[in-house]
Amino acid sequence: MPSEAEIACPAGRTCGNPRVATREAFSPTATRIVQSQDGQEARLRYDAGFLARDYEVALKTLGCCRHTTIFWHAGPSSVADVKIEWLDHRHLQLTYHVRSGDPQHCEKQLGDISMVCTPLGWC
Repeated sequence: MPSEAEIACPAGRTCGNPRVATREAFSPTATRIVQSQDGQEARLRYDAGFLARDYEVALKTLGCCRHTTIFWHAGPSSVADVKIEWLDHRHLQLTYHVRSGDPQHCEKQLGDISMVCTPLGWC
């Protein structure tokens, strides 16, 4: 499923939110990066496997050279399902769909960054 930026953007063009980047949108593997106003990165990695779809969100804070996994989920979904929003430069909100019993994990704090993970049920 294409991201919001890809739906509104003709092929081969760059438009939409410049702080959101999606690579390999129609591949079974995709990466999306959302930056805070001060340059911190939340990176979503999505891997559509044979029986399940796995994704993780990793955070790279200022002055750090690597990403640290703060969230993962194994279950039915798509790369566009996970909504990542920086509420400000110290608070990150993740919203996603999950079934009862799907394996998942969310860190609440990494350094001075607080994360709020909000699982939504399927209709």
